[in-house]
Amino acid sequence: AFASDAIHWEPVSGEASRVTLVQVDAPVAATVEFDAEGRIVLFRGERYRDVRGGKPVLTPWVGRCGGYREFGHFRVPAHVEVAWVVDGVEFAYARFDVTAIEYNVAD
Repeated sequence: AFASDAIHWEPVSGEASRVTLVQVDAPVAATVEFDAEGRIVLFRGERYRDVRGGKPVLTPWVGRCGGYREFGHFRVPAHVEVAWVVDGVEFAYARFDVTAIEYNVAD
């Protein structure tokens, strides 16, 4: 998926890249940071967050990946946590622990 024509990568530093997902309506961009082995460890950007009254507000957002494991022939993060950043403080709203992955499963 990361090699798709719909995704544009631009180097920021030796450990980070700016990735842009080109959508029909508007592009979505984030900064992705990598560890010494080239694994994604952090991504940050801005996303719309619903606030009181159902009004979307563009808000900083961060995700952390870790605990990489092999599933089949793929090494993926087994733990992911995502958070909104409001007034400089992170508020985690989702944590995922991957225990199994199935690829190319017929419907």
